[in-house]
Amino acid sequence: MDLLDHIEKTSKSALEINKDNLKRIVSDCSLSAFGRDHGFDSVHSPQDYISAVDAGCYGSHAPYIEKYLSGDETALTAYTVNCNLLSSGSSGSRKRFLLTDEALRRYSSYWYEVPFRLQKQRERKEFHVGAYRKGEGVHNDTILSAAFYWNLKNNGTLREENIAGGYPFMFVDGLESMLYLKARLFLSCEDLSAIISNYLYDLTVFFAYIRDNFDMLCDDIRKRDFSVPVSEHMRKAVESLPHPDEKRLMAFRDVFFEDKDIRTVFPSLGFVSGIGGSVYRRHTQSLRRILHDTPVYYYTYASSECKMGVPISFDRSEYILLADTAFYEFADLKENRIIPMEDLREGMSVSPVVTTFSGLYRYVVNDELKITGFHNQSPLFTVEGRVDDIINLAGEKLGASVFQDAMGILSERTGVIFTDYALAFDFSSTPACYRVYVEAPGQKEIQKLSSSLHSILQELDSEYEDVCRFSLLAPPRFCLLEEGTLRAMRTSLFKGGHNKASFILRQDEAEYLAAKENS
Repeated sequence: MDLLDHIEKTSKSALEINKDNLKRIVSDCSLSAFGRDHGFDSVHSPQDYISAVDAGCYGSHAPYIEKYLSGDETALTAYTVNCNLLSSGSSGSRKRFLLTDEALRRYSSYWYEVPFRLQKQRERKEFHVGAYRKGEGVHNDTILSAAFYWNLKNNGTLREENIAGGYPFMFVDGLESMLYLKARLFLSCEDLSAIISNYLYDLTVFFAYIRDNFDMLCDDIRKRDFSVPVSEHMRKAVESLPHPDEKRLMAFRDVFFEDKDIRTVFPSLGFVSGIGGSVYRRHTQSLRRILHDTPVYYYTYASSECKMGVPISFDRSEYILLADTAFYEFADLKENRIIPMEDLREGMSVSPVVTTFSGLYRYVVNDELKITGFHNQSPLFTVEGRVDDIINLAGEKLGASVFQDAMGILSERTGVIFTDYALAFDFSSTPACYRVYVEAPGQKEIQKLSSSLHSILQELDSEYEDVCRFSLLAPPRFCLLEEGTLRAMRTSLFKGGHNKASFILRQDEAEYLAAKENS
């Protein structure tokens, strides 16, 4: 069955599928250590299950994960474990989750195939920004995107002839010099139907690398040389690529330095994909300088815990819940209670509580979702950010998504394009204020934006307005950075895991930028 037809069919019976998922998980995993400890053999309804298992986060699962890692293969689940997923966690502490063959089967090829089906593309040539290693170490540790694409390769869904450069540029032994190799590949492509990235932020980094190293890359192409260390295997792969002529290289220069539409070099480009939307709005704005009105597909809503949604249209970061991937409940963030899927209503702010086919039971995912409507029985939602992403300098408790909305409105009202930005607290005077670091090419004086952002934040958030009314917060202070400074900072201070590029600065990041200001 076509994936779009499958999404349509499951959306019509999403509530029944959700309950059936729970029955199957409880039945299949009743003899796991977790199932025995929680009396799964006595669970006959969702109400029984809720009584038997408390909702929780990683801590309630960690002892069972440790048992599995110590050799108890049925500690958490009866399903065959494919690999272990490493996550840096929102707190920066490393977490390890199991990923089973059953979960991968249910994840299907949604986030890869759906945009092609929406555009009914038959002739495909895809450029993948990411490169993926096999699992490493005794526990076969990897990340979700790598496990997903290796699975598609192994089951024949991901066809080598559709991939720019073929498998050698996508499935690799190591990531050394990979940006360089991907850039050489990109500049050799004669046409593309899709550019696929895990995060739109990854694509901004990739395009910035090409722009920053364009002359070196062109010189190497002309001389058929390599300015960075490259394995013999990859050297041969690069040498087998089409060789762009001077006219072609100058056309790329116009795209990266004159903001020409990327479809002047790739006329068949149907879409660009990557995780983005309201949480990553600044990345989409930055990419528009190159993409212009090329459709953007916002890829997927997924995490190491579970793959939960995909968009069903372009240029909208609205997702449909995939009913067949887990048993879903939701934490109502306003009422502070957990509700069943059938109690969701448009406009609610919730966090998913998932019971998965990979051994998570009533696991609270600390993301804030806003229910925007329904497609048949399946909820539609946007991702507003992390529940614990709160900006609280003077008691305002401003949601991170509110600040991002304010920056988007500021850009729309003033015409200033922020290609990147970051936020720190400034205690250098009383009252304190937000210190907003921005990259805004072509701008020289941005302090005039301070009062505008201050007013917008008060329009959007009553608690921010109240704090300002009592003179507890001064207007934000802006600091203009050279383009690429924030990217260099994140690269320099990257601590491992997924680099999701939060705009709220850690202490070491704030100190890094303060030193740049003072130097």
